[in-house]
Amino acid sequence: MKFKGFIFLQLVIVFYLNSPAQHLLSGDEFIKPTSYQAYLQLALKNNLLLMAEKYKVEEAEAAISLARIFPNPEITMGNASGDITRQNLLQQFYEGITQTIVRPNKFKQGIKVAKAQYKLQQILFEDYLRLFKLDLTKRYVNALLAKLAYEKDKKTNELLQGELQKLKIDTNESKVELYRIKIETAQTLAQLYQSEEIYKMAVYDLYLPLSFYHRGTVIGPYGNLHLPLRKFNLDSIVPIALDNRTDVLIAKQQKMLTQEHLNLAKTNRRKDFEIQIGNNSYTRATNLIAPTPPYQAITALFTFQLPFSNLKKQDLRIAELDLKRASFELSQTQTAIQIEIAQSYDRHLTAEQQLSIYSSGLLEMTDKVFEEELEIYKSGKSNFLDLTESQRKRDEIYHNYLDALRTYVFSKMELEDDLGIWDIDF
Repeated sequence: MKFKGFIFLQLVIVFYLNSPAQHLLSGDEFIKPTSYQAYLQLALKNNLLLMAEKYKVEEAEAAISLARIFPNPEITMGNASGDITRQNLLQQFYEGITQTIVRPNKFKQGIKVAKAQYKLQQILFEDYLRLFKLDLTKRYVNALLAKLAYEKDKKTNELLQGELQKLKIDTNESKVELYRIKIETAQTLAQLYQSEEIYKMAVYDLYLPLSFYHRGTVIGPYGNLHLPLRKFNLDSIVPIALDNRTDVLIAKQQKMLTQEHLNLAKTNRRKDFEIQIGNNSYTRATNLIAPTPPYQAITALFTFQLPFSNLKKQDLRIAELDLKRASFELSQTQTAIQIEIAQSYDRHLTAEQQLSIYSSGLLEMTDKVFEEELEIYKSGKSNFLDLTESQRKRDEIYHNYLDALRTYVFSKMELEDDLGIWDIDF
């Protein structure tokens, strides 16, 4: 029974070594290494939603041209007095042109509103691009960390399998001890499968911002996350952030746009007028009562509205309330930014301290301890279960390091994003 249990354990190992899932993400023919900058440029070039946002900017730019267009003139032609009684009466044929004259201030103000809207749309696109880059970078970091975790678990599994294949189980080995070995090996294998699945999902997740997917060639991250430590002087950077962050610029531009709308509401209270010039052609009248020879006459008309609607000033009140609302929103945005920066700064300091625990030599010490345990095992002074326990502790520390590294990188990205700067690269 003990021998059959050992054979079963070996079959599990052989099955795993020939598993196609193992080959899916480890074969070079399936993975196309892609650097962070290459992935970023690929996403900026192909993302459909980003293209849609660019169209909004172009639409706002086209609106400026529309605002510069004067009202079209109107042509009027027709018979103004048809002789339906057949009394040979005078008939009038009219040809005329009518032009609406827009008040100069109103025309200029309409262009200003269109330009302010265009500037706002540009800033909105920059803000969308900022969030897009942040999302891309987090996806890439997650994929890269998942790859590192998978490779670490793979090496662990290969090491334990190699030692297990060398293991000679004594016929006097207890059945319980054999089961414990099988359990430890199965747990290591399960951890590897889990890491592989997380890695695959992270790789597939990279494709969503690319707006395309080719199953034959899968892109994969490579590199490291050893970002240089950067010290931030909040006293000098916060004022810059309050002037340069896109959400602040959006709030400022929205306030400016509401001011232009208020100016437009004021100018719209001055009504437009029309000028009409026409030619009247009268035919000859041959009736006995009022015979008239044919003749031409010129018509010149000036039309304007009586501004009774200006007695109601709700249009101005609405525009003024919009301006006050935009002012409050700007103040709230500036206050919220200072709080966000303080929170991000504290999170970054904590994450930096946590990462320093591992980067100050803990990983190296853990490796040395395991190497000593491996030598003791090879010398026959410890058993296989002791080796797996030491390896589990080593892997636990390494995975905790990767979690701390993710927290640090994310905190650095979020802090720089809150400050309105970006120099992330790896």
